[in-house]
Amino acid sequence: MAAAVRESIAATNRVAERLDRQNGVENNHESRQENENGEEGEGGLRNRPMTLATFLKINPPQFHGNTSATRADDWFKEIGRAMRAQQVPEGQRVEFAAYMLRNDAQHWWQGILQLLGREAIDISWEEFSVEFYKKYFPECFRTAKELELLQLKQGNMTVSEYTCNFEELCRFSNVCQGAPAAYEKWKCIKFEGGLREELLSHVGWWTKL
Repeated sequence: MAAAVRESIAATNRVAERLDRQNGVENNHESRQENENGEEGEGGLRNRPMTLATFLKINPPQFHGNTSATRADDWFKEIGRAMRAQQVPEGQRVEFAAYMLRNDAQHWWQGILQLLGREAIDISWEEFSVEFYKKYFPECFRTAKELELLQLKQGNMTVSEYTCNFEELCRFSNVCQGAPAAYEKWKCIKFEGGLREELLSHVGWWTKL
């Protein structure tokens, strides 16, 4: 009787172990499948390739090249925001951005590819940024805008016009980069210093109240 009981217990244990092993295999298979489908794991969706047709559904902006440096800067920032919102993988960003280039900009990019001797897929977003700004937002332009900001005075402009010009020029200033808290005081001093004298006196009076 004792032997029969021991054999029954042993058999039960063997069945339990076999079921545990089967469940473990099934769980591992399900985990792998979930990760492959991008349903689990941080970055699963982010690293999955995206089709160009999917990206074009949000109507990303085109860039024709024959425009001002400020509009070129606006386009680059807007196309970057669109890609981040759509979680376009890093390796596809240059390809998608290049597709939105038209006319002069497209000719420029083809020339860059020939000069570098590489395909768009082999160029990083950082490299694309450097080449783009070198062409459409040169350092000499930024320097000129910085000097314009330092010399800006209200003159005959309304306060609204002066404020718009001031904020527009600040985007090109090396001083006004980084965390706002680091340059906010400088902006206030520069803005007030450019106001007409009669307005500046009013500003000083109100700040004392």
